[in-house]
Amino acid sequence: MNMSINELIDYASEALLDNGCTQDYVKHLSYTWTGLKHYLSVTNQAYSETIGNAFLRERYAIETDKTFAKLSAINKRRRRAIHILSNCLMHDVVTLPKSYSLCRFSCHYKTELLDFVEFRKQQDFSLSTLNRDICCLNRLSVYLDALDLRSLTDLNSAHLVGFVKYLSVEGHLPTLKGFASTIRLLMRYLYKTGVQKTDLSKFVPKVKPKTDGIPSVYTPDEIESMLTHFNRTNPKGIRDYAMVLLAVRLGMRASDICSLKFENIDWQANTISFIAKKNQKSAVLPLISEVGHAIIDYLQHSRPETTDKHIFVRLQKPFRELQPSGLHTIVTQAMRNAGIIIPSGKRHGPHALRASLATEMLAHNTPLPIISETLTHTCTDTTKIYLKVDVSHLRQCSLEVPPLGNVWMGGFLL
Repeated sequence: MNMSINELIDYASEALLDNGCTQDYVKHLSYTWTGLKHYLSVTNQAYSETIGNAFLRERYAIETDKTFAKLSAINKRRRRAIHILSNCLMHDVVTLPKSYSLCRFSCHYKTELLDFVEFRKQQDFSLSTLNRDICCLNRLSVYLDALDLRSLTDLNSAHLVGFVKYLSVEGHLPTLKGFASTIRLLMRYLYKTGVQKTDLSKFVPKVKPKTDGIPSVYTPDEIESMLTHFNRTNPKGIRDYAMVLLAVRLGMRASDICSLKFENIDWQANTISFIAKKNQKSAVLPLISEVGHAIIDYLQHSRPETTDKHIFVRLQKPFRELQPSGLHTIVTQAMRNAGIIIPSGKRHGPHALRASLATEMLAHNTPLPIISETLTHTCTDTTKIYLKVDVSHLRQCSLEVPPLGNVWMGGFLL
């Protein structure tokens, strides 16, 4: 697209408004665009992505290779303003659709690794999960190539252990845990497809992030207080209340709530049926009256007209499926509105609502297998973690403290 900077800004502004952005949002972006026009005039340059990045660096000390999340709110807006212009200039769109990462596999393993990636794509995993797989496989390819390994049939347990140790030097445990999971899945795939004669997945070291293992839970009073602080007089409050209620009353994961479609609800049988996105486990939960009425209220008074089959969608254009990260923000904001104290390190998203439900069910002597089925856990061992916060039952296991004797304290013999 060949445009002057004024034409480019006008094009971007119109595209943003067509996508449902407000005039105020465009106005805030225009402050950065005004500074950019002055910069281009002084330097006598036409706009390009490289020039836009140079403007950010020289005017605001914003490095484009810096993680977006670590920028201040105003610098995020400035960087977003330049990014929008670059997209409009090069692709004629405001935002580019998310795409798969590039596969940079060595020619020695390219066929097998690409087949594995296609196999994972067919299982309908999220884009972020598949990109994590690709990133891991890119790293694995570089590592094995450096070892001069010519074929994956020659892969052995020492290579796998060495690769995980190589990654562990970076010290980022969540990433390492995800990569180890990808390698484990790859080994099973290679075994099933006959590339490997033995299943090497059992040799991939297990990675356990450092954690105290104590779930973050909130009291029933705190949960009810949070629910009462939703403003159910406007469309957003009605939608948010219905989504959060699914997590509070049924313990559904954020990913499952966001991916719910009309076909998942059986209004005659009063059930919600779905396949859990995390572990592909089938689940059938009761559609209790409170949840059902909240969803109906949303459908009648809040949901915009759209052909999207997901139940919960954005309230502004484009009307599409909400993301789990958006639901996390909704829960966090609701807790803050309710004045709930959130100590440092304590979870405050939909997962904490699941944990709170599990803890409440344990307090009412609900058997572990039933809790496990409700939370769509693959085994009860996963559910046992909630026993650590079941205070009422833990008290029954407490031992009496023996009396102190012949102990000096504060200069006195007790």
